[in-house]
Amino acid sequence: MLRQKVLKGTVLANRKLILAYDAETDGWNAGAFHLKVDNQGPAILIAKTKRGGYFGAFNPLGWASREDYRDAFNAFLVKWPKKNSTEGEPFILEKVGGSGAAIFDFGAEGPIFGADALKIPLGRAPSMGSSYAAIGGSSLFGGGKEIKTAKSRLGSAYASPPDDTNSLFGPGEKFEAELVELRVYTGQGLDGFYA
Repeated sequence: MLRQKVLKGTVLANRKLILAYDAETDGWNAGAFHLKVDNQGPAILIAKTKRGGYFGAFNPLGWASREDYRDAFNAFLVKWPKKNSTEGEPFILEKVGGSGAAIFDFGAEGPIFGADALKIPLGRAPSMGSSYAAIGGSSLFGGGKEIKTAKSRLGSAYASPPDDTNSLFGPGEKFEAELVELRVYTGQGLDGFYA
C-alpha cells in the first residue's frame, strides 16, 4: 500500500525499506534521530498522533546534520484522512513556491519540512556547531528532554490538504499534536550516495 500510493515515482518505490529509526525504541530525541538516519539516503517518515491521525514526509535527500536548509522539488508530505488508519487514498502534499528550504537539516533538531509545514523538534541535542541550536537557550528545544509534540501549518511551503485543516493533523488537533509513533524508513543500498 505504501509503495503504490505514496512512494510511487520516488527512489524508494522499488527498494527494500529498512526501519532506520523508531522513536519508541531509539529515543524521542534529536541526538538519537540523527544517529540513526544521518547519511542513510532518501527516507520516508511515518507518524501517528495521540488522536489517531497518520501523516508522513518524504525526504529525497536524506539527513546529514548539514546545519542548513536543503532545497528539493520532490520532497512532499502525506496525510491519511481516515482516523487510526493508513488505508484509503492519502493526500500527497507537494512542495510549493519553489524548491527552497524544503528540508531543514539541523543536527540539534528532529525532522523539519519547510519553515512551518512540519516541525518535530524531539528535544534539543548537542548543537554540533550549529549557531541556530543555541538560540533562546536550551529550554527552547527541550533541553535534551524527550519531546513528542509536532507542529504543522500548511499552505506556504507545502500544499494544504483538501480537508480544509491546513495541517497534517486530524480534527481537534489543529496545528499541534502529540505523537505516539514516529518511524523513519530508508532504502536498502542507498546509504552514502546522498550526503
